[in-house]
Amino acid sequence: MEDAIEIGYLTTSDRDKCAHARSELIRLGGAKMEEALTKLESGMLLLCLDDHENPSSMEECAKLYWHGDKSTANRWYDKTQLVVTGNGQLGYVGEHALLDGMPAVGLCQHLLKNTHSRIQSLEEAKSVVLSSAKPLVKNIFSPVLEMFDEHSLQRLQDLVDDAKKDLFDLVGSNDLKVLNFKDYGGTFIKNSGFSPDAYIQMAIQLATFRLFGKQVATYESTQVRKFLHGRTETTRSVSPASNAFCKAMGNHVNDPTHSKPNKLQMLRDATDSHTKFVRLASDGQGVDRHLFALTLLAKDGEELPSLLRHPLHARSKLWRVSTSTLPGTSPGFGPVCDTGIGIGYDIKDDCCVFTVTSLKKHGWMNKINRLLQEALLEMKDLILCQSAMRSKL
Repeated sequence: MEDAIEIGYLTTSDRDKCAHARSELIRLGGAKMEEALTKLESGMLLLCLDDHENPSSMEECAKLYWHGDKSTANRWYDKTQLVVTGNGQLGYVGEHALLDGMPAVGLCQHLLKNTHSRIQSLEEAKSVVLSSAKPLVKNIFSPVLEMFDEHSLQRLQDLVDDAKKDLFDLVGSNDLKVLNFKDYGGTFIKNSGFSPDAYIQMAIQLATFRLFGKQVATYESTQVRKFLHGRTETTRSVSPASNAFCKAMGNHVNDPTHSKPNKLQMLRDATDSHTKFVRLASDGQGVDRHLFALTLLAKDGEELPSLLRHPLHARSKLWRVSTSTLPGTSPGFGPVCDTGIGIGYDIKDDCCVFTVTSLKKHGWMNKINRLLQEALLEMKDLILCQSAMRSKL
């Protein structure tokens, strides 16, 4: 019965529908359903064992972690989850309302550094009796669902069917591609005198400038955890310096309008400027959270100040490019607006991995991945040309 009614799908809906579905579960199942939900929701995180999933590529893994692919019923999206596949792949699904990326990084790095043999060798592990006859896993909803009458079962099935339809429509309308750029990575970037994060941000700026024909509002998450209860602030990648760099590089590869030494200097200016903005944001000197707080101060029916009603303010918050990176992981997320792109990136020593998403109807995936590769190769060429000129001297 529990296999037929896959209630995990109820957590894929928007927050209003999900809250309504939870209320319906309790109405139909009474105190025992509420007790089961409380037990599930009290966990710090959920372990999802996708025994029948065997992803063989980074892209297949990304889609599985993003929306569950064929295993969505084996999720509870109100909770942070660890996903383990049949062939040993491990993914982390973060519930962002609870926490930001950096605490998750600590957990993920701890998991990656520990092996099964090392865990077995720990003194604490030796005292655990894993051969107990008591089952380690049980279905907490099964006894409740068995008490449902036919009408209640049908009502629950209708809720699940509605949630599944909404989910399949959402998944079908979105696209995801993983770009594993292997030409170089963080080692080359650092040896060339650049901040790796600022450098990649400028590559994203150039690629999206060529995609859209202009720069658009770009979000990079910056940690403010040095403050009590601090979470994030916005670093805006669009700046006068990044604008000058993109225009100098032009809409096509090897635009001859500016010399390569001039382009390289503009790249350095843009990365230096971006690094400064990141530092200011992490010190609590950003503007976005402040303006957001001022917006929330307005009472219902009260007119906002002219600054917050200005069209430029509205346009500046339409994040057509949303970006984020987490050290040692390959993050991914969906676009935050219908006309936007989500770009998660991981800067490794010898490569860079990008997980790119957008609505499928735009057909941007192959183009933006090609533009990212072109930008990174063209920026490397600027550096190598300078090195060649210096060696001749």
